[in-house]
Amino acid sequence: MAEILNIDYHTRMYVMYALKKYNSPTIAAKHLGITARTIHRYINKWGISYKPEAPKTVKPVQWTNIR
Repeated sequence: MAEILNIDYHTRMYVMYALKKYNSPTIAAKHLGITARTIHRYINKWGISYKPEAPKTVKPVQWTNIR
């Protein structure tokens, strides 16, 4: 299998990994050694979403008298 040599691909993978791990662009930027502004540019450029999805709310069950 051929090795991927594209720099943007690897940059994107590192940014996505750091954002998923830390859930904060500022902390992820410190981890990667880049500025927070740069990581925000990457988020906007590639449309990365790093925030975990909110859990879906479940409607409460209404109990009825069963005889």
